[in-house]
Amino acid sequence: MRQLWFTAWLLMAAAVVSVAMMPPPPTLKVVATTTTTTTATPTTTTSTPDTVTALCPAWWPLAARVGWSLNEMETLDAVMYSESRCGALEFNADDPNGGSRGLLQINGSWWRYLIDGGIIERLDDLYDPEVNLRAGLAIWQYGIDKHGYGWHPWKASM
Repeated sequence: MRQLWFTAWLLMAAAVVSVAMMPPPPTLKVVATTTTTTTATPTTTTSTPDTVTALCPAWWPLAARVGWSLNEMETLDAVMYSESRCGALEFNADDPNGGSRGLLQINGSWWRYLIDGGIIERLDDLYDPEVNLRAGLAIWQYGIDKHGYGWHPWKASM
């Protein structure tokens, strides 16, 4: 049910919202539902998982469009918020690897990997939200291939 809701929301939002450089959106809450079945004998209650709070929902349609799966969207949302507070133009000059850029705060240590992969031509391309999310997906896949866990490159922010 939750995945169906997310899919419907993503389709609607993609048709209505232009995600180019928009300010951080308000928090979106998806309320968990509870089903109770009562019979002559014991009562059974089942619940969906806890409430999902989307901190960067304006970026979800674009993330889905570039290939992020709905299964990873909640974690992607948390990483975007933790890294950049949903800001596509954020820069962290304190990062010792040439600074971190954009929504996912991708740092300069990835420049050769992303250039060789045809994702960027220069590091400043990472300020484009679509490019940043594509680069993040490539880095996430690298984490799966290398460590068996896609979020390994962002482990400090989780």
